[in-house]
Amino acid sequence: MSTRHHRRGFALIEILVVIAISTLLFAMILPAVQHTREAARRSHCRNNLRQIAFALHRYHDSFNVFPPGGLRGWDGRQEHGNAFSWGALVLPQLGYAERYARFDFRAGVFEAPNARNLTPGIATFRCPSDQRAVALRRNPGELYEVDAACTSYFGSSGSFHSWGDPNPNHANGILPRDDSRPVSLTSVVDGASCTIAVGEVSGQLSHASSLFGHQHGFFAAPGPDVMTEENQSLRNGEWQLNGVHPTARESGFSSPHPGGAYFAFLDGSVRFVSDRIEHTPSLVEREAAQGRGCRWADGQCHDQTTRGGSWRDKPLLAVRMGLYQRLFARNDVLPVDGF
Repeated sequence: MSTRHHRRGFALIEILVVIAISTLLFAMILPAVQHTREAARRSHCRNNLRQIAFALHRYHDSFNVFPPGGLRGWDGRQEHGNAFSWGALVLPQLGYAERYARFDFRAGVFEAPNARNLTPGIATFRCPSDQRAVALRRNPGELYEVDAACTSYFGSSGSFHSWGDPNPNHANGILPRDDSRPVSLTSVVDGASCTIAVGEVSGQLSHASSLFGHQHGFFAAPGPDVMTEENQSLRNGEWQLNGVHPTARESGFSSPHPGGAYFAFLDGSVRFVSDRIEHTPSLVEREAAQGRGCRWADGQCHDQTTRGGSWRDKPLLAVRMGLYQRLFARNDVLPVDGF
């Protein structure tokens, strides 16, 4: 007698059940994997900022001042505003002394022989969550056709937008743009633990910026990884964190991490600042709509009391400057309770 063996195939319903279970498991596991990866990227980002903060202090140990926001003064054919950035100046303190030695600080950032030293990028200046390119592309047809390493971290020029103003109440950050007036620890009267030195700027929200500096007269069309002039990699607290208005995006700090951004404080600590932190809007309605806070030159916060400025009237200044803007000042003598 012969025995027949019947092969049992998978029923359609069984296949669908297996697919459904697999999909469900994948949907459950994927967020956990993504969360783990983002946690690792956040940790790397914090460590980068910590290294940069320590490098600033090692620079101070060598020169008794922190580096300026930019090293200006080269008077070339067109580039009167040339500036090597503070990031270029702390390369030796980050372990890149050989790279630093290849720069000619008497020449323009984008001039020979410096142009060929603008790449490759430096990992310490890149947040792993930042989606901008590692190097900025040249913009053919512009004044300088160069590629340059970019940065995810910008220095603090203070509570207000300032450009070369010698007034320490206006240019009140750790890395002022005026290289003739560098800042020392003795001038940080608000305390190192309450003063921001460096913070994140997201490539998803902002134009790209050269790590090593810029040259006045060099412009390019905005783009996520196209070279553009960016004020020596400096930002300030005048603008709302993670602001949605285009002007705030291009002028303030921002982050690819949801809910806020990491900042290195002058004491070397790195803290995540919520983008819901108090940021008092400008009294000027149009500027407030842009995410702008108390401005120095509009009669709100300057130190000329007879003209309506509030800098010397600390109770009034405390009303006009929110907690976020205060953290960028080294000398406003305002409380930062709750932070």
